[in-house]
Amino acid sequence: METISSCEKSRSREMAFIVSLVLLFAFTILEIHIIKVFLFRGQLIHSVTSKELIFIFYIAFSFAFLRGRIVDVLKAYKYLWIALTAFLISFGISARLSSEFKLSAQAWAKYCVQMFLFFALALQLDSRYRLEFTGKLLYRIAVVIAVLGIAETIWPAQFRNIVMPFKQDMVIKFSPRVSTVFLIPHFAATYMAIGLFFGTWFYTEKLISKWEYFLTLPFCLYILGSTGCRAAWLAFVAVALGAVIITGSRGRRAIYVWVVFLFLLINLNNGVFSHTMNIKSPAGNYIGYVRKVEEALKAQDTIDSAVMRVELWKTALRMTRLHPVFGIGAGMFRYSYPQYSEIIYKDRLYGLLTAHNLALNILAEGGISAFVIFLLFILFLIPYLIRPWPELMSVLPFIGVLITEMFDAQLEAGEMALLFWACLAFALQAKKYMSRGKGSGAGSA
Repeated sequence: METISSCEKSRSREMAFIVSLVLLFAFTILEIHIIKVFLFRGQLIHSVTSKELIFIFYIAFSFAFLRGRIVDVLKAYKYLWIALTAFLISFGISARLSSEFKLSAQAWAKYCVQMFLFFALALQLDSRYRLEFTGKLLYRIAVVIAVLGIAETIWPAQFRNIVMPFKQDMVIKFSPRVSTVFLIPHFAATYMAIGLFFGTWFYTEKLISKWEYFLTLPFCLYILGSTGCRAAWLAFVAVALGAVIITGSRGRRAIYVWVVFLFLLINLNNGVFSHTMNIKSPAGNYIGYVRKVEEALKAQDTIDSAVMRVELWKTALRMTRLHPVFGIGAGMFRYSYPQYSEIIYKDRLYGLLTAHNLALNILAEGGISAFVIFLLFILFLIPYLIRPWPELMSVLPFIGVLITEMFDAQLEAGEMALLFWACLAFALQAKKYMSRGKGSGAGSA
């Protein structure tokens, strides 16, 4: 009887883990406003998004059911928690010194929630089964994005356009670029890049039984290329080539090579490597920023997102020179950009910006103090990520997300924050639960 009861409890715990993780990703990606309406009776509080509320619910759930393991996780990664705590303290000081304390404090609170989210994910991913389920879930999210992207390409009139009101007299439309799921295609592309890697990693061992993987793979690669997000493309190619180097199986290595080759072939067919990014795909939709963006910004004849990024990086360094110790304040880059930019379209770069580089964004908003702590965090992270050569595969997803953050820096967006911290928690816990000789059964919750 005790054995049966123990098995039932184990199954119920695993079911709770599955449901909570699926809801976490689904609600974070889909921006479910009904939660805020229910909690605040229709009075939406703009400083708290639905994503932060979902994170808080997940954190509370994890701490309530896994409180017995909190001390173990704290001890296991104590140097990381020390670095993250120091980082938050430094950012808190920069927020307090900011000229817009309220806005900066809101951004600082979001970073605090993210740290607890990372802790909760590290608590939850405590078995090989849970780690594999997380990777396969991300792959299935990539497939769903691909299906929606194909549907948008075939029936664009049936899908709403994303209209981004940068100024009252100027809007930029992205269509069709997987606009039904994510606010901008860069987020969708990053999820697809990481999800496709997980799918290739987990499913190529069973070539016959996983025929659906090979059936959907070309469509997934096509939509990934069609998003126009070169940071995600670079991340996908990097992690796939990393897998080619790491994997010891000749068959698996060949599969990774063919996946990369097919992806590059699709991109060349779409014309996405064009400098001006005005080439139309066979489906008729523009790949990357459409010409209307170029006309609206009026910066130069061949404006490209890479040109914009260089200007953002220069502006971040300019901010650092003027506010070297504690920066301009957490989350203040988007509000302070027009004051520090010297480029002609500085008043048109809307309010949805970061420095598009995680390190430079931290340097500008938190100053040298926060940046040094960030470097210490990366330094402390290295020993936790080092493992036997074949097991380095579990680190590649985090490296892929980190690559995209070097060109986008979108941790303020909930969906990107979730992917970043989930991949890091996966990399840390995989060293313990996915190493050779470890069982694949569910761990105790």
